[in-house]
Amino acid sequence: MPCLNNSYAPVVVFAFNRPDHLAQTLDALVKCELAAQSNVIIIIDGPRNEDDRFKQEIMIRDLHEVSGFLNVEVRAHESNVGLAQNISTGITAVMAEYGQAIVLEDDILVSPHFLRFMNDALNLYQNKKEVWHISGWNFPIPDANLPSCFLWRTALGWGWATWADRWQHYKREPQALIQRWDQIDIEEFNLYGAYDFWDQVIKNASGQLHTWAVFWYSTIFEHGGLCLNPTKAMTTNIGFDGSGTHNAGAEFTLAYDPHFDYAKDSLPAVLSENREVVSAIIRYNKQVLLDKQTAQNQTNKNLKNLVNIALSEHYDFSYLTGKSVAVFGSASLSVIVSQLLKEHGIAVCAFLVSKSSQLADIDGVPVISPTQWPHYNPQIVINCIEGPHEVSVANSLTAALPGCRVISWRSL
Repeated sequence: MPCLNNSYAPVVVFAFNRPDHLAQTLDALVKCELAAQSNVIIIIDGPRNEDDRFKQEIMIRDLHEVSGFLNVEVRAHESNVGLAQNISTGITAVMAEYGQAIVLEDDILVSPHFLRFMNDALNLYQNKKEVWHISGWNFPIPDANLPSCFLWRTALGWGWATWADRWQHYKREPQALIQRWDQIDIEEFNLYGAYDFWDQVIKNASGQLHTWAVFWYSTIFEHGGLCLNPTKAMTTNIGFDGSGTHNAGAEFTLAYDPHFDYAKDSLPAVLSENREVVSAIIRYNKQVLLDKQTAQNQTNKNLKNLVNIALSEHYDFSYLTGKSVAVFGSASLSVIVSQLLKEHGIAVCAFLVSKSSQLADIDGVPVISPTQWPHYNPQIVINCIEGPHEVSVANSLTAALPGCRVISWRSL
């Protein structure tokens, strides 16, 4: 099915130090309709250290072998500018050249219909200034009797597109938003309590985060812009395996349905928010919040049981005695587990984390990234990760440390 005209938007892929993830992203992208007619621009942030430099050399070498697109251009920074600046300045530069762009990061897999959906929508809504943003992802809501795509006022990422005349308004101003917005603005921004986007603004203002996407959403929000989404996701994120900069819930990592195809005649002609779909999204996210609270309550109960066991005079951890024991994670649960073991004479040799940490140690126990794991060679790793990523973390530990026994903290 052809696009509405013969002008195909460039695809901008942002990368850093994950050659395997980038290869998977490009492998999915090249299977898209219109891949052979699309220019791909890969923008690589500069290395922070020699390990990054080594990985980027592999990545750039492999990119010379990529085929199946109209053209592949690599733009690599000499120095590291950080994720938020790399993406925002990179988009601005491409917009100045092309006037529109489809944006991916190096951990987004797309469905075969993704490029056609993006280009059809870019062409249809180019001169309809109410529409600001096109996303390829949506929350996994029940979609029976819903249209294949819809408009609303929330900007989601994980594969998206826009135009230069909309992007020119982008501003990253967390403090200004805090001063300018009232509680009604925040409530609407947060989907009426269903998803806490505002927390990202607060954490950017305090320096806990340095991100960009929530500020593209806030820019659209302040201008009253509309966003187009497919009802069923056309993309999935493979970056929440500990390799990336940020983390998120399991809903972002669900595989897309490769057979889902939007109906072009269902691209909304009426430029208004689809309240039926928005209500379904709100119901879904409120159920997610309820499930997370239930899981947290269970964690608190398990932790209380563990503390009671650890304080019992009749219980010991003799099966750990004489073993080299590490703890995966550096959050409060991991620290509590380490302290309880210490009370019973079990010394933790290291806290294992999935990426480089600013922490060198916790109470004198080293915090180590994956490249250092084999040097410590733990015999037992206690996995303190909760929720949807627990199994994938356990699998990663088993693969990286052959012969090591991985146990959940709940089994202590």
